[in-house]
Amino acid sequence: MYLRSQCKAGNHSWDQFQALHSYEALCESITQYTAALSVCSIDHSHHPTTLNHLAAALYTRFGETGDMADLTASIQRNQDALPLCPIRHSHRPTILSDLGLALHTRFGQTRDIADLAASIKYHQDALVLRPVGHPGRFVTLNNLGLALHTRFGQTGDVADLVASIQCGQDALVLCPIGHPNRAFALNNLGLALYTRFGQTGDMADLVASIQYRQDALPLCPISHSIRSTILDNLGCSLYTRFGQTGDMADLVASIQYHQDALVLRPIGHPDRPSTLSNLGLALHARFGQTGDAADLVASIHYIQDALPICPVGYSLRSTILNNLGCSLYTRFGQTGDMADLVASIQYHQDALVLRPIGHPDRSSTLNNLGLALYTRFRQTGDMADLMASIQYNQDSLPLCPTGHSIRSVILSNLGVALHTRFGQTSDIADLIVSIQYHKDALTLRPIGHPDRSSTLNNLGLALCTRFGQTGDATDIVASIQYNQDALVLCPIGHALRSTLLNNLGCSFYKRFGQTGDISDLIASIQHHQDTLLLRPVGHPDRPSTLSSLGSSLCTRFRHTKDMADLAVSIQYNQDALLLCPIGHSIRSMILNNLAMALYERFGQADDPVDFDNSFRYLREGSEHPLSPLTDRLSASNNWIDLAVKHNSKSLGSAYASAMDLLDRSILLSASSIPEAHARMTQGGFRSQWRGITEDATSYAVKNHQLSTAVELSERGRALLFTHLGNYRTRLDDLEAASSNLTSRFRSLSLALEASTLSDGISMEGIVGAEDVVGRRQRLAADWDRTLMEIRQLEGFENFLRVAPFAQLKEAATGGPVVLVNISQYGSDAIIIHKTAEPVSIPLPDAAPAAIKALVHALTEVTADHPEEVQSNRILGSLLQDIWQMIVKPIISHLENTLRLRRGSRIWWILTSLACLLPIHAAGPYCPGELSLPDLYVSSYTPALSTLIRSRAGFQPLKRESGPQILVVAEPEAEGERPLPEIHREVALIRGLQAQVTVVEGEECTRDTVLASMKETAWVHFACHGHQHPTEPFRSHFSLHTRALSLTLLDIMKNNFPHVELAVLSACHSAAGNDLTPDEVIHLTSGMLFAGFRGVVGTMWAMTDHDGPEIAEDIYAWMFRNGPEAVDCRDSATALSKAVRNLRRKHVPFDRWINFVHYGI
Repeated sequence: MYLRSQCKAGNHSWDQFQALHSYEALCESITQYTAALSVCSIDHSHHPTTLNHLAAALYTRFGETGDMADLTASIQRNQDALPLCPIRHSHRPTILSDLGLALHTRFGQTRDIADLAASIKYHQDALVLRPVGHPGRFVTLNNLGLALHTRFGQTGDVADLVASIQCGQDALVLCPIGHPNRAFALNNLGLALYTRFGQTGDMADLVASIQYRQDALPLCPISHSIRSTILDNLGCSLYTRFGQTGDMADLVASIQYHQDALVLRPIGHPDRPSTLSNLGLALHARFGQTGDAADLVASIHYIQDALPICPVGYSLRSTILNNLGCSLYTRFGQTGDMADLVASIQYHQDALVLRPIGHPDRSSTLNNLGLALYTRFRQTGDMADLMASIQYNQDSLPLCPTGHSIRSVILSNLGVALHTRFGQTSDIADLIVSIQYHKDALTLRPIGHPDRSSTLNNLGLALCTRFGQTGDATDIVASIQYNQDALVLCPIGHALRSTLLNNLGCSFYKRFGQTGDISDLIASIQHHQDTLLLRPVGHPDRPSTLSSLGSSLCTRFRHTKDMADLAVSIQYNQDALLLCPIGHSIRSMILNNLAMALYERFGQADDPVDFDNSFRYLREGSEHPLSPLTDRLSASNNWIDLAVKHNSKSLGSAYASAMDLLDRSILLSASSIPEAHARMTQGGFRSQWRGITEDATSYAVKNHQLSTAVELSERGRALLFTHLGNYRTRLDDLEAASSNLTSRFRSLSLALEASTLSDGISMEGIVGAEDVVGRRQRLAADWDRTLMEIRQLEGFENFLRVAPFAQLKEAATGGPVVLVNISQYGSDAIIIHKTAEPVSIPLPDAAPAAIKALVHALTEVTADHPEEVQSNRILGSLLQDIWQMIVKPIISHLENTLRLRRGSRIWWILTSLACLLPIHAAGPYCPGELSLPDLYVSSYTPALSTLIRSRAGFQPLKRESGPQILVVAEPEAEGERPLPEIHREVALIRGLQAQVTVVEGEECTRDTVLASMKETAWVHFACHGHQHPTEPFRSHFSLHTRALSLTLLDIMKNNFPHVELAVLSACHSAAGNDLTPDEVIHLTSGMLFAGFRGVVGTMWAMTDHDGPEIAEDIYAWMFRNGPEAVDCRDSATALSKAVRNLRRKHVPFDRWINFVHYGI
């Protein structure tokens, strides 16, 4: 009797609570139910129902107070009740459902995924017990759908989202029009479809989500419990649709719905933080469209109000942190207040911590954090921020597959960051990938998309940059068109308008530089002036606009001589400089522009202060460490031009600065050596790079600084091989000084070498390409830092620096080395002798134009193969010209001053296009007169350091039966004409007293040849050879099948520990190319790099019949004293003897001057 009265009292109090929402009645019901349980045995039929009633009351009180003890007790009471209600018990479905709901709620507090999994299991079990027709089926479907939706948010498992939508659809069927729960069903189904849109980008889901929520709203009058929820959700859905379509009506409606929801969620309401945040986000978006500062102020205010009422652990906190970071970032863009940017980064970092791997919103936070870090880099020049920005955006891209709502944003931001990094490192791969990302983003932002204008702008800017590298007019035309299309989409007041105007001004200026069309220059000035009006004092981009406008005005002055333009140009650049203190990334650009404007004024007013300031600013611009290399190079080159013009004493420093920057630029400019070479051949870079080394060397010669001249020439030669050689430098001495540094340096060198010798980045792997580029640049940065640490060690201060002349002259150990320097300021030969000071010999007739003419004539006669008499006449004349211009005065000094005996060896280092000339065969070719081949034995070396390295540690191998010789013979390569004389060539070599291995036929594959080369001392190639005209690292030997040819890059990737001599009886093996002649990139130099001490090669196509003739005479001389006395250092003399025998047979010039020797 007492039990029944207690239960009845509990039910009465519960009814009172529901009717009056009286907290006291709720507490009284809990007291009564607890008292009833105290007198109700566990086996009593009312025990489970009383437990369930008490659990429901406790769960409700938790909703009122947030006291976790009530929620825990509620769950425990239902768990106690469940075993007491077997499967067919009428109350079991209710207990299962209530348990599922309570555990879902506890998950929202604790984020314990086990609670969420249990919740879903209980709801699924309840659904089985509530089949179609059961009055409680709707509630279970609804709760199960919500729990599955929540789990999807944690795991990203699409199956949960699909199941959630299905539950929502089934629940809606159970709630026809007029059903009291229809509004709940419509809202929850709308939520699930909205989430699926975020994953797939399917607009049908978004439209349906909006429709369901709009249908639900009239069913929920102002007092309805979920009206505020529906208003808030509708606002979110319309905001998202605005992001897809740009329809301002959606954005306006979104703001209104959020404002209405906020009224229904006063201070203290548990959902007030989400509405504050959502309203702030929508106002932020409207600011982006209208530029109304009041919207931005309100946006920040609302989101800041939300944060304090979302403590750590609150599920919405990460969203509020993210939104606040976005709004502060935008305000920074308006005011330039670094405090806003720093705070934005911190908020995004805090949000990322709350969005671990697997969180559905992790991608957006990664993207936003990347963008904020990128912007800070733009202010400070800190490369760590830029690298982190790229990495965060890279990490976010795979999380947003095609169709994801923010994929286009990430593509766009990645494109911008990579474009910027290109400006720092000149890595062309970054620019290529940047353009591709922008094109991909544009595809996802069709006409009408609100962000189409920004993508058009970014793509236009990247194409403008590429035009500056390649000079391809189609890029600059497309750049201007994209930016003009974007400007139409950004009326006055649009936040992006100033950026578009600025970029258009830059594009018109660059096109003017190509076409000289004054209308382009006028358009550039007008656009920059319009930009300046939109970038008042305090705007972070005002300095760049001031300087760009100043540069355009200075250019117009050069055409009109209007001093007003020049005065304004100087003033604008001075104003810009004040806004960019040391450390600002665009300081070098401003210094350069200001210097050139002041120099123009010096030309008009002859004020020495302007003259001195021009040089001072150019020096500072070239040395400013945090500015892009391209800007520093521009300042350095202008410094050189002015210093040459005025014979300034600073010219030497200017050359040193330029060579250092070019060296660094090449090192950083690509992720692989083929790409670095491609970079060197591009118009913009080539114009800055070509001739600098020769001109610097010439300057030093004119100032009688011959040791310095040699050092400068060495510094600027064979840069690609030099950088690769640094990765293979011997570390024996370093090991003794510091084993830890040695280990780290060796590991980094191996990794960098592997990256540098890769085949480059294909456009097919464009998304993965950035991984390669970023990884290489991080390795390079670590390598540089380690190198700096090594140079701190005593005795290692000059580790991997360009060797001083005292060391370089060791290259002349075996005979004099003649450096032929061809410069626009005067050509000279420098003769380097080990025991004497270097000597310079003027070569007044060897001007660059004359050398170019000789190379042109040589190329024609060796490529076109005229009939023999004509060929002999042309080549004879060429060799006579080379003799007169270059060789004769050198020979005179060798004979008359150095008293070098005939038959001695000399080495040649050629520069510029002279690298392509057969200097070794020059002569008067007149009766009674001797030519160079009659006087001395000539060899070539790409650089002094190459020759030193070839000699280092060399000891002739002690042999009893002759050297190991590998013969690579392929007379019938796929797709090539047959070479039948190779059989005779192979037979001759087989007859030597040596250990001869022949690789031929089907065995003649890349892998077999490379493996065999590692086990031999001498290699003889008898096959076709090809020098690639524009991509020299693709030069190759043709083996049995075309697909398995052996390329120069294949050879360079390997180290051959025992090799000494390579005889390349193959066409074009030492051909070189006219794009980068000073790099000396061909199969012969590649063999030197791979470890061969001496190499015989060919400058052009050879005659098949000459192969056996040359081979027989070379090896006859090499083996003249028996197999045990063979020395690879005799190979140059052996070749000289073989060529002399060919000459005695009166073969045409082109057949014998073709053969050259490189190395020791």
